[in-house]
Amino acid sequence: MNVEGLGQAGPPMWKSRERFLDDGIVSERVRPEIALSWVRSRQSGVPAIGDPATRHADFDPHTRLMRLATPILDRLAAEVANADMVVILTDPHGLVLDRRAGTAALRRGLDRVLLAPGYLYAEDSVGTNGIGTAAEMRDVAWVVGSEHYAEWLRWLSCAGAPIRNPITGRVEGVIDVTCRLQDTSPLMVPFVKEGAREIERRLYEDASQMDRDLLDRFVAVARRSTRPVVALNPHTVIANAAAARLLEPSDHAVLWNHGAMAIEGGTVTTRAFRLAEGGLAAVRCIDFAQGDPEHGVVLEIDLERPQGPTSRPRAGRPGRRPPDALPGRSVAWRQAWTGVIDHAALRLPLLLTGEPGTGKLALARAAHEEVGDHGPFTVVDAIMARVDGDAQWLGQVRSRLGDPTGTLVLRHVEGLDGSTAHALGGLLETVSGAATPWLVATISTLRDDEPGTDVSLADQFPADIRVPPLRERPEDLSDIVPALILRHAGEPGPHSAAELMQALMRADWPGNVRQLESIIQGMVARHPHGELSLRDLPPAYQRVPWRRLSPMERIERAAILHALEQTGGHKVRAAALLGIGRATLYRKLKELGIADPRETFA
Repeated sequence: MNVEGLGQAGPPMWKSRERFLDDGIVSERVRPEIALSWVRSRQSGVPAIGDPATRHADFDPHTRLMRLATPILDRLAAEVANADMVVILTDPHGLVLDRRAGTAALRRGLDRVLLAPGYLYAEDSVGTNGIGTAAEMRDVAWVVGSEHYAEWLRWLSCAGAPIRNPITGRVEGVIDVTCRLQDTSPLMVPFVKEGAREIERRLYEDASQMDRDLLDRFVAVARRSTRPVVALNPHTVIANAAAARLLEPSDHAVLWNHGAMAIEGGTVTTRAFRLAEGGLAAVRCIDFAQGDPEHGVVLEIDLERPQGPTSRPRAGRPGRRPPDALPGRSVAWRQAWTGVIDHAALRLPLLLTGEPGTGKLALARAAHEEVGDHGPFTVVDAIMARVDGDAQWLGQVRSRLGDPTGTLVLRHVEGLDGSTAHALGGLLETVSGAATPWLVATISTLRDDEPGTDVSLADQFPADIRVPPLRERPEDLSDIVPALILRHAGEPGPHSAAELMQALMRADWPGNVRQLESIIQGMVARHPHGELSLRDLPPAYQRVPWRRLSPMERIERAAILHALEQTGGHKVRAAALLGIGRATLYRKLKELGIADPRETFA
């Protein structure tokens, strides 16, 4: 391979690029991988001319990839010390983590185009380039001169190679070498390929013995199976090609939830599993060790049999898929949505009950929009009766009932005192059978599904629907979390690591979706790009068990955490404070999923 043979350096390639930008026609002289990258860049709306279009993002300089790649980067930088080239390491999304070597003049030039640590060089941000295109193709990318989509990069040549995790196959980052166009060498490609292989070798050597064992068990099952196969532990996901094509990243945490049930129960199970794209499959846990989550689990997915013999069928129909404004895939959530939208279509009064933060108001709003009601969506909060006075509040309700269009939501009616609730009931009786807006009332219940106060208004509604709390539908977090990240960070924003999603699914969430949104909002404010990991969670949420606990276990866990916090993580003193033996404490630490106390409470 040589530069002249590729035709990148001279005017012909520049003219081919100009023609593509003008009329979308790709010349035959353009290599297929470059042509496809140009098309992707154009579809992403990347500007081809003007100032550099990348953006800055905070990043963690102490990641595992950085730690393992540093010796390789040192050696590679020394090899190109006499050539005017720089060696660059990025994360899997093209965020530049490190840049080595190069003359001062070259480094200044790269600074001007923001090819520097902390800047994003994804293909959908800056167009065709050695870093972003390698990440997009998951293969080596060599981009020379005018093959770059952006005009401000045409003076450069770059070659990038993806760095794959040898256990999971996932792209962990990209290693790239960049130089001026006149310094281009065909040796750039083997240079980065060798660098990527060396970093991958260090990734494998650094993997835990548990991860290596998981890989061996995965291979043993995948060799004899014709179905999608996935192996998971709390930190790692391994999938064969069939599973990789089938599963979305959000499916992994749901699969781990199924695996954790098998590990806890100690029996081979087959459970129904709803995919992120909406289809149903049967998931069979076939390799695990009871009570040992670190051992992991190997799962086989059967698309021909969506419900396994040992899974219990859910009562009632599975329900309709909610709109994008109501992310979630669980049967409980779909059934709640189906009930609400059916009542909205028939304009039947409806009572929604559920714990605070479960999404009662969101369901009503989405149903109002889904049925195409162009009337107003009005919320009258019963809490305001205490502020404005009962008479004024009831007058507001009476006035809104006089307009038959749109939707009226009476929120928090459990907060009404007895006389006001009685008066409201009488008011609703007077308009019964008349043209009114679609009427919805919401009651916030305690954790045991009892309302916070005695409410007799339920008699005024022909139907009530219970909105399930988040702890009863943990699989929905795989859809809710990305939606909340998009809401608060925009696109493209950060993405959540598998271990983070697993921790979120195991949390109890007494404040439900509202509490989850508060946590996500804080995380993306501190880390608006790249990967969100366990380290980004508040400390209290990092210490979650590997499985969902019973009420008694939750009490035990809280007491142990409190004792460890008081003793600075000293296990012997914590055991004495709790009045239990050291061996008992060690067993409880493992059973209840409490991490190394000295790391947690140091």
